[in-house]
Amino acid sequence: MFIPGYILLDNVKWENHSDNSVRGTLNGSGIEVSGIFYFNDDGLFTRFETEDRFYTMNKSKYKKVKFSAIVEGYKEQGMIKCIIKEL
Repeated sequence: MFIPGYILLDNVKWENHSDNSVRGTLNGSGIEVSGIFYFNDDGLFTRFETEDRFYTMNKSKYKKVKFSAIVEGYKEQGMIKCIIKEL
């Protein structure tokens, strides 16, 4: 779901959305998509929401639809917290 290296790319822009969320916008190949990343008070990622997910209508027609991913929990591997399940 989340690939940390993407946050450093030049074509990804970030802006504050609220105290516990940021909006990420990705531009590439003439397409712009954005979504909101939400975090809890401990700074852990809890969910992602976008209205820019492309849905295939048929072989040549697409439309943007709402999409969300919710983190159900974390587990620790050594000193790293890893997402254990997304809904």
